[in-house]
Amino acid sequence: MASIIGVETLQHTNGTTAATIDSSGIVTMPTGIKLGTGTDILNLYDEGTWTVENRSIASLTITNTQQAYYVRIGGLVFINFYITYPSTSDSNSAKISLPFTSTGHSYLTGRTQFSGGDDGVVLQCMNGMSEALFYRNESSVSAFTNANLSGQYILMSGCFYTTA
Repeated sequence: MASIIGVETLQHTNGTTAATIDSSGIVTMPTGIKLGTGTDILNLYDEGTWTVENRSIASLTITNTQQAYYVRIGGLVFINFYITYPSTSDSNSAKISLPFTSTGHSYLTGRTQFSGGDDGVVLQCMNGMSEALFYRNESSVSAFTNANLSGQYILMSGCFYTTA
């Protein structure tokens, strides 16, 4: 037998809202939830899209071959994108936008396809910035230039950290 409570807002004894249940049954907890015996509180979950943009000095327009997606859980961001670089001879470092500001220097891990061959492309997230650089996997010193990526497509998935 089902129980009907009829409660829409749960309040703490100090009068603050602890949880709200809307008419469709979605529960909102304004300060987050604590799982298990840990001390961390999960206070953010978000899914969305963003447009991958050129962040190099050159005035280039990157084609978003498919919509770029992200899932953010606390400070962890998972991204997935498929882009095509324009034809260019520009020798500036190839940089693209991220949906959030990166915390720390990290390399995106995940599967990468590069139409110019399997060159082991990785993406380095820049500390404190919402942009990332393309590097060759075999050498973190050798960044790709826009010319290296000229006319190429890149499919990439991976994770990086942002502030929670």
